[in-house]
Amino acid sequence: MWRGPGTGGTFNALSNNFDTSSSTACVGNEVNQVHAIAAGGPKNGGTGLSNVVYATTDGTGPLGGLAGGHVFVTTNAGTALMTNVTSNLGNLSAYTVSGVAIDTSDPTGQSAYVTIMGFGGPHVSKTTNAGGGWTDFTGNLPDAPANTIVVDAGTNPATGTIYVGTDVGVFSSPTSAANWTEVGPAPSSGQAGYLPNVPVTKLRIFSSPTQKLLRASTYGRGIWQAPLILTPDYNISVTNSPLTIFPTQSAIFNGIVSAVNGYNSSLALSCTTGTTAPPSTCTPAPANLTPSNSGVAFSVTTGGSAQDYIFNAHAVGSDPNTITHNASITLHVIDFNLTAPSPTAVTANRPTPSNTTSFQVTAAGSFSQAVTLTCSGLPTGATCNFLPSATVNPSSGTPVTVTLSIATANNTPTGSSTVTISATTAGAPGPKTRSLTLTVTALPDYVLAISNPSIST
Repeated sequence: MWRGPGTGGTFNALSNNFDTSSSTACVGNEVNQVHAIAAGGPKNGGTGLSNVVYATTDGTGPLGGLAGGHVFVTTNAGTALMTNVTSNLGNLSAYTVSGVAIDTSDPTGQSAYVTIMGFGGPHVSKTTNAGGGWTDFTGNLPDAPANTIVVDAGTNPATGTIYVGTDVGVFSSPTSAANWTEVGPAPSSGQAGYLPNVPVTKLRIFSSPTQKLLRASTYGRGIWQAPLILTPDYNISVTNSPLTIFPTQSAIFNGIVSAVNGYNSSLALSCTTGTTAPPSTCTPAPANLTPSNSGVAFSVTTGGSAQDYIFNAHAVGSDPNTITHNASITLHVIDFNLTAPSPTAVTANRPTPSNTTSFQVTAAGSFSQAVTLTCSGLPTGATCNFLPSATVNPSSGTPVTVTLSIATANNTPTGSSTVTISATTAGAPGPKTRSLTLTVTALPDYVLAISNPSIST
């Protein structure tokens, strides 16, 4: 065993070679390869590192020569090398000592538990003097390999809880005496969401200010977790984010609040800043509600000017801890427009096209749609020609410049007309329009007529 800084640097030996009990270097084929470690107890005043360190090793089992399967410990790491404390562990078949966990309620670090893989012997053993003596803590635990162990420490070594992962599931016992029960309901209960009948490879306890979880990795069935502290809480989520609207429209987000572990206090809902501030219109309904196990629905009605909004549906509980949660909401408000044509009037001498006018199709927000251009109010025989196309794709910061000319025909009447240029896109509440004056003139011409086309002689 070696120890050094987590950031790298010099490592110091904490033990001799576990196979040879000397300082000989490891060659890679040792039986007593380290399987699990734990550190705790008092801190070294100079290094700030734990003085008590345990290490367990692999074993061969009864068919492999009865070698290995040991526990080593030092109570003065860095000064005294680790010693073998396996003599009265009871691991007579030299199975792998698979896990070790220190009960942190003992400030000396000398109260610890180990697990042993194998059959027909102890599966969990306890020490209160750093391996000076071991007590079989197997009790009514199933006769199956025990692979991993964690201790949820109490106020003292008699008030905690031990969790052991075995080949047949996870079991817990008080630290005061071995009395094991399976974590979760019995498989015959038919309840879903609990650990399947599968070997458990590792256990860890995850703690935060509002919850404590036991997490278990399994052989081939993924990672599972179960709550250790059933603190009343709630979950809030929004089910239809993101949404996209135009500035004159409203978007209604649907959400649900569900009680966890019997939470029954009322909540106040509001809109708060996330990545951006909320839009100008942001109204949760109802503004106050009490969650239930099956979930209580709410909505948030929103609207604003063109931009992207990423904000929160914010819930604050009336419980003593004022538990607060957020559900992120994304709203895309998009828009498009037309600039005034320049020039605002064109002339066509029929049947030739008019002179050209230009305008831009602009976009705002995260607009990324096609815009279709049309004309209305044209005189007979006249048509609009848009370049580069009657369908364009503007984006914010990248408007599309369009050139328009109006074709005429021989039958197009002379005079002035007001032509309306319209732009439409999917989902918009209406078209964007601009006006253009078209004047149609006729080229000077003459008509040849014969007054007496028929003469008799």
